[in-house]
Amino acid sequence: MNENIDPRTEEIVDLAMQDTVPLKAISDQFGLTGDEIVALMRKQLSPNSYRRWKERRGLPAFRKQSREKPKKHRVHAT
Repeated sequence: MNENIDPRTEEIVDLAMQDTVPLKAISDQFGLTGDEIVALMRKQLSPNSYRRWKERRGLPAFRKQSREKPKKHRVHAT
């Protein structure tokens, strides 16, 4: 984690890292949305730590969509 973060951010990250504290409780206590908490965690944690945290929390994995255009299925008349 970043050593120069403010105490409020540090407290949010510490609470979010505890698997027993629901994100809803953190959201209610600090007035943040769930998306804001996830964004804060992504900013504060290393990529591997963030990925493991999301897996432990059961949060959905966001994957980049393929840049390929979907292939059209053509129906040929007989």
